[in-house]
Amino acid sequence: GILVGILDIGKGWAAIHLSQTIELDSFQTFIVGLAAIIGHNWSIWLRFDGGQGMATTLGVFLGLMPLVTLVAMFLIVIMLWLRRNWEFACGVGLAWVPLGAAVWEKDSALALYAVIVLPLIWLRKQIVTALRRRALMDKS
Repeated sequence: GILVGILDIGKGWAAIHLSQTIELDSFQTFIVGLAAIIGHNWSIWLRFDGGQGMATTLGVFLGLMPLVTLVAMFLIVIMLWLRRNWEFACGVGLAWVPLGAAVWEKDSALALYAVIVLPLIWLRKQIVTALRRRALMDKS
């Protein structure tokens, strides 16, 4: 539940914070964030299974652009309260991030990074759905 979400956000944030602490350049920091998300979504320790990646992605964004991400988290909470649907709420909140990066941060590289990273969440869901469908077909 909530504790796991906080830990997953922390995992993404820690990856970015560490890369900034050791003074990696922006491109290297982007790769570290991408690796944190991919490692969460397709963990080698869980036979390439893992979480949805939404909280880890939020953590990566929190490390890169805190104010934009706090607005995204606020939108997620509001949407959860209104719709009671985690995936929808995250979709709304995370959709804000590229726009916020472009408008508030005025950073086209961050906006592009957000646009590149967000499909990993969708891809994860598609792969899991296909594998579950295949497993059901194999059983019958």
